[in-house]
Amino acid sequence: MFEAYKNQNIELTSYGHCYQQLIYSSFDNAKIKKNEFDKYLNVLTEIAWVIYQNKMGLDQSGIRDFFINYEKHFLAIDEVEVLEKLTSHSILTESNGELKFKYPYIYYFFVGKKIADSYIDSESVQNEVDNLLSKLHREDSANILIFITHHTKNAWVLKKIQGVLGHLFEEQEVASLTKTQLSFMGEFINSIPELVLEKREVQKEREQHNRNLDSVEQEEALEQEGDFDGLDTLANINKTFKGMEIAGQIIRNRHANLTKNDLLDLADTGVSAGLRCLDFFIKISDVAKLEIVKFIEKKLENHPSLTDKELLGYAESAYLYMTYGVISGLVRKIASSIGSKDALAIYEQLEEVKQTPAFSLIKLSIELQHKRVLDVKSIEATKQQLDSNPVCIRILKEMVIQHIYMFPVEYRTQQQLASLLGISVKGQQKMNRKLLGKG
Repeated sequence: MFEAYKNQNIELTSYGHCYQQLIYSSFDNAKIKKNEFDKYLNVLTEIAWVIYQNKMGLDQSGIRDFFINYEKHFLAIDEVEVLEKLTSHSILTESNGELKFKYPYIYYFFVGKKIADSYIDSESVQNEVDNLLSKLHREDSANILIFITHHTKNAWVLKKIQGVLGHLFEEQEVASLTKTQLSFMGEFINSIPELVLEKREVQKEREQHNRNLDSVEQEEALEQEGDFDGLDTLANINKTFKGMEIAGQIIRNRHANLTKNDLLDLADTGVSAGLRCLDFFIKISDVAKLEIVKFIEKKLENHPSLTDKELLGYAESAYLYMTYGVISGLVRKIASSIGSKDALAIYEQLEEVKQTPAFSLIKLSIELQHKRVLDVKSIEATKQQLDSNPVCIRILKEMVIQHIYMFPVEYRTQQQLASLLGISVKGQQKMNRKLLGKG
């Protein structure tokens, strides 16, 4: 699609529009006339809905029944021609005697379209939306909901998503990540080896980052095969992640036509859900600290040369590394899910209203993810707000270093940041000495 539509600004291309263009491109390849696009879109929408309701593809009898029923509600079409064009150009496929969509996301696209088109007038469709929201932790439900937000601008979508996010981990507080909340990690942070800004090749870092993302996506795909319905906590964690992603998609797709208040409410609801999930983790990890340390100690008992004191030290360090890793990872996950480069002003406003280290880190993380040019003043302002908080300062440093590894940053700017954040540039200095020596 990107090759075919080179004049598009990829940065502005939303999730739903990508798939819409892929479908149109397939229509063009199938020699479908432009004035027939609506007909084919309607057929695909109705087929998707029947498959969704039946939870299976259409066999020969099902295909016959579908077209008989279709012609009761819509103008007659040439069944043979329509199916031939759709199956020969990568939209529908016949597998094991059943007609299905070739790619899951095309199927989600059309189910979302059916729901968006029918929601206002159909009570059964409204009930189905509630069912999807209750299973937000499932990949199929989450993706259908994302496509619904692409197909309709009606306010009911925002209200439904915000309603679900507002009730997730509602018994928890919104994590602030203040020095007080993270006091149990204060001394530990000082024991972590110093961060070093090394000389790295940007392209290799990007490639490694993409490999890591692929690995994560494969693991998530395997997890989706399980049934979380009976595991409320795991389901709620996954619902939180998926809900934030949907809220982020709405912000990215509709930043131009939603009011500032609507955008602010949606961003606040999404970020707060993520931070309540983080508060849940911090509290249970603190309560369960002794049990976790004992568990790790037991795992380390295979090293008989270690003293009991050394075992305890290693176990406590492992526990704190794990806790710190989750805090840092969740902050970045919230930012990547909810962030939009076109709505940066909303996150800045949210930071001003909330005035907590957590919201400051999330705002800066969104900024770093969506701006290719580092804003040293913004980083300096964030550091001043976090200056007495060693855990958050550490997260800030890691965010900046990761950005420098991923995107070209002038050496002078790197030196400014190293001085500002107290990051060693030994790797850079060593590289420079080598270059001077060669000269």
